[in-house]
Amino acid sequence: MFTALADNFGGIQDKLNIFVALAPVANLVNTPNTMMKTAAQFWRQLEPAMKQFNLYEIRNPTQDAAMKAFCNVFGSFCQAISNFLAPDTSPYNNAERAEVQAARPGSSASLKQLVHYGQLTKSGIFREYDYGSDQANIDHYGSKTIPLINLAKIAKVPVAMFVGLQDDLADPTDCRNVKAEVPTLSFYKEYNGMDHSSFGIGKDMGFMNDVIAQLKAHGNNPAEYETFLY
Repeated sequence: MFTALADNFGGIQDKLNIFVALAPVANLVNTPNTMMKTAAQFWRQLEPAMKQFNLYEIRNPTQDAAMKAFCNVFGSFCQAISNFLAPDTSPYNNAERAEVQAARPGSSASLKQLVHYGQLTKSGIFREYDYGSDQANIDHYGSKTIPLINLAKIAKVPVAMFVGLQDDLADPTDCRNVKAEVPTLSFYKEYNGMDHSSFGIGKDMGFMNDVIAQLKAHGNNPAEYETFLY
């Protein structure tokens, strides 16, 4: 979403009243997340390997046959995925909510998205996708230099950042660095006892009061939010 706002895809800055960023991921230079570290180490091999299995989306290996076949070969990477997709192991999340979430069919992420995250983790630079060679980048960007994603271009949309202090993906240090680059920042707060999935299934959902306050401050119809208090 930060990328879309910075590049103003589809004129998105004229279409939003506010961007409420829960556990916001931008740069990943400080992330200790095992899945991102593994993707950073093997991003050049990851894409061609998964395409051999006709995999263009990252799904739960326990629920998807193609991912399971891939995992029989690349077990360590899949273990990192499985650990990330197991919110029931978190001490910060509500056990009943985690159980419900675990029983639902998992949503997927694109292979290109995961490879891009791996690139960001490895380079420490928030920039566009690296197509893997100077010539491929020239073909896509007109230059072998990969364009930076300039957050200073977010000029119209207020940005509210909600950060979990125990989030190992949207690491607080990375979030603080992003905070300093966003000129339209309207709200920033770090919440103790919350990891990446806690904004959906956390034990303490009180942060929603701050979300609602931001919606009331920047939305079209603030009265609509009066009854949704936690």
